[in-house]
Amino acid sequence: MRPKVLSGIAAVGAAMMLAVGLAPMVGASTRSPSSGVTLKALGKKVKTLETLPPFKGIPYYGGLLKNAAHLKGEKVMVVPGDSELQACTEMGKAAASLFSAAGMKPTVFSTKGSVTTLTTAANDAISEGYKAILYECDFSATEIVPEIARAEKAGLKVVGWGSTLKADKVAHLDGSLNTTLGLVARNGVEQAVYEHHGKPFQSIIIESKAVGTSPPATAALLTELRTLCPRCTHTVITAEVTTWFTTLSSAVESALLRAPKATVIFDEFTGELTGVLAGVKGVHRTKTVKTYMGYGGGTAYLVDQSKGVGHTVVAGQIEEGVVWCGYEDVIQTARVLLGLPALPVVKFTGPRRLLTPQNVGSVLKYGGFGTVFVNQFRKMLGLKPLSGAALLKAATLTGALTPKS
Repeated sequence: MRPKVLSGIAAVGAAMMLAVGLAPMVGASTRSPSSGVTLKALGKKVKTLETLPPFKGIPYYGGLLKNAAHLKGEKVMVVPGDSELQACTEMGKAAASLFSAAGMKPTVFSTKGSVTTLTTAANDAISEGYKAILYECDFSATEIVPEIARAEKAGLKVVGWGSTLKADKVAHLDGSLNTTLGLVARNGVEQAVYEHHGKPFQSIIIESKAVGTSPPATAALLTELRTLCPRCTHTVITAEVTTWFTTLSSAVESALLRAPKATVIFDEFTGELTGVLAGVKGVHRTKTVKTYMGYGGGTAYLVDQSKGVGHTVVAGQIEEGVVWCGYEDVIQTARVLLGLPALPVVKFTGPRRLLTPQNVGSVLKYGGFGTVFVNQFRKMLGLKPLSGAALLKAATLTGALTPKS
């Protein structure tokens, strides 16, 4: 995740909390003693994740919405959890574009990630006759439980994307969609273990505890690490979003100096990458340290990965197609507005793709997630298919997902 403007990010102090978990070192093995996973099988899984994810089919998303025409003219408030984060704004724009294509009237509400702006969005939607609110990306439903309850009491449907399952249940959302940060964490570990040929390594994990999905992701990462590499070691750094562009670089430097043998950094969110790369460069470890996981970035971070220090240090970022996810949000919202049961969260595991030095160039050129999904989602809403330049524009958010020449 990357802010559109860095000037809006304020420092919250230079101190970083460190939590250390250590396990004894041991020699290499081609088979993990506890998991039984061979390096060959692990490599196959990593290579599959590097390829274009397939569209799972219209039935997977509940089938055609036969009464979608009834939604024309309905107002939907689209609320990015934090409008300064590139992935959030892109997902919101993608959802709004499909809502508009279906004849609905979306408004993208600009936020700063604060409870105040999320609350204002709900109040505005209630007072201005909206039919639904879609909260998405960097969002925790537990922060605004009273506002969600008030909106639903007023007859609005409230859908959320990217919160935690526990938070969604507490807030009694009409529908929710799950970010796959836990799966992303596991995938990051799989790539690191595979590229270290099964040998134990020392890693630094960067967690942002205030982001609701981060602690569960850290837990998933540690579980996978213990399973695939039980004798690896790790250090956890807590770095909140407000420090990513200020003090994270010095915290990474300090962590690397404390762990001179570390070869891996798990950056849970790609927004951490700027500080991470600066920190790695600051201690002159660009040839020995690699980053893995890196979720939720965007075009700018892929450009960072494709050149300079990033090309050397970034082993992988795992992207979830923002347009694809935005379209999923539309389908879930349309279902609850039509009185259909919301699809279970398990259906929305997101189209994940591992971006490596080998495929990042082609992903930058073509957007990374193909075009098939666009017309499949349009078909569900009774819309005509797109082709040619119009189809490519839809899939890349009018070129926003590809670098400017």
